[in-house]
Parts: sequence; C-alpha cells; structure tokens
Amino acid sequence: MKISKQKKQYRGAVSERAKPSRTFDISRCYPALILLLVVAITAVCYQGVIKLTNKPVARVAINGDFRHIRKQSIIDEVTPYLEAGFVLLDLDGIRDKLIERPWVYDISVNRQWPDEIGITVVEQTPIARWGNNGLLNHRGNLFFPEQFDDFLFVDLPQLSGPEQSASQVMNHYRELSGMLNKQGLQIHQVRLGQRGNWVIGISDGRETNKIQMFLGASDVMLKMHRFVSVYELVLADKFEQVSRVDMRYNNGLAVQWDENSAT
Repeated sequence: MKISKQKKQYRGAVSERAKPSRTFDISRCYPALILLLVVAITAVCYQGVIKLTNKPVARVAINGDFRHIRKQSIIDEVTPYLEAGFVLLDLDGIRDKLIERPWVYDISVNRQWPDEIGITVVEQTPIARWGNNGLLNHRGNLFFPEQFDDFLFVDLPQLSGPEQSASQVMNHYRELSGMLNKQGLQIHQVRLGQRGNWVIGISDGRETNKIQMFLGASDVMLKMHRFVSVYELVLADKFEQVSRVDMRYNNGLAVQWDENSAT
C-alpha cells in the first residue's frame, strides 16, 4: 500500500532571513597607514641627513688685515678639519687651534651657507718690545712671535722686567708717557729690576738726546711729577746737556751733565 505525504500549503507571504552584506571599515587600517607614512618620512629624512652630513666644504674665506700672518698658513692649518664636511665641521676646534698662534689676537669661525666657511682674524697690535724677543699688545698681554725680526719693531719702546710683571710695566709706561708727552718728551725704555727698581729712558724726539732716569722702587709717579716740575723750570732749555737723572731722593733729584756739553 503506497502512502504519500502531501506538503502543507501555506497561504500568505513567505518570509526568509536576509543575509548581511559585507562592508570594508577603513578605520581599521589607520594604524598601518600611519606607520607606513612614518617609515616613509623617516627614510626620506635619513637620506637627507646623510646627504647633508656628507656635504663638503667648497671654500674657506679668510678675512682680516694681515701684516704678520700669511693667509695660506691659516688655510693649511684648517685643511685637516675640512674632512668632517660642512655640517659636522668642528668650529670650536678650529678656533682653539688658530688662537694659539702668537700673532692671532682674536678669531671667529662660522658656517656660511650653503658650503663656505668664514674665518675672521684679528692680528696682535704690538705697542712695545719686551726683552729680546717678545712683544706687548695694546692690552699689555705678552706674546712671542715665532720669528722675531728686531728691525721691524725698532721704533717701539723697549720694556723689560720679570715676565709676570709685563702688565705692571705696561701700565707704568702708559702713565709715565701721559705725563711726559705733555712736555714734548717720549719714553723709549722702561726697565723693572729684580729688586723692584725702575729705570726709564727719555728723549725729546731727537736721536742724540736720550737720557736715563733712575726712579727707585717706590713713589714712582710722585717722583715723576717732581721731575716734570724741575724740567719746566730748569731742564727744558738744557735737556741736550743732560745724560742722566737720579730721582732716588725723598725731596730732590740729582742731574748728571754730559761731559761734552757746557753746563
């Protein structure tokens, strides 16, 4: 016997569950995109830094009023530093090296974009000789040139004394010169002895009229004031007859006359 099953028929609408559609959420990629961007920027910056640090120095510009320093000698000393490149160049090292040169009073070193190094040198200004091979600058600082050509500085006053007294001797020279210049006299020598005694050489501008003055170890300025007073009253018209003046007295002075001149 054959049994058949009949499907039930349902009237009305038939509902089926809809499958959800797949959407792409780009916000999930933001971290990866940011990381990629950072890597790219870092790579570009790295390449730029490498290129910049390898940038060579194309020119060294030396500036200054040179009388005793050769420009080429400055370049020769700087050249080994240039291997570091324009950006990594040791400017302080260059300055420290060049300031050691006796004739260099001051110096500045700077980068000048895009590829130039500027070096400005201020030479020493000697205003007096010191001992046999030294010079004093305008600040009273002592320096010793590598090559001392005496004939170049023959017109400078000759100062001497213990090396640590250079500044003191320079100050006395300036003060004494200020007093004597008003009388038309010049100082061509100042000497400070080991025992503190001062001896100065004076002239009236003529090569033949030079005398020595002994001031002792104390009251140097007071004694010079005393000499100026006597010079104005007595010695001005007879200066060419004087060979030396001894100021080592409390209230007076002694004059030694030139034997070849009438007193």
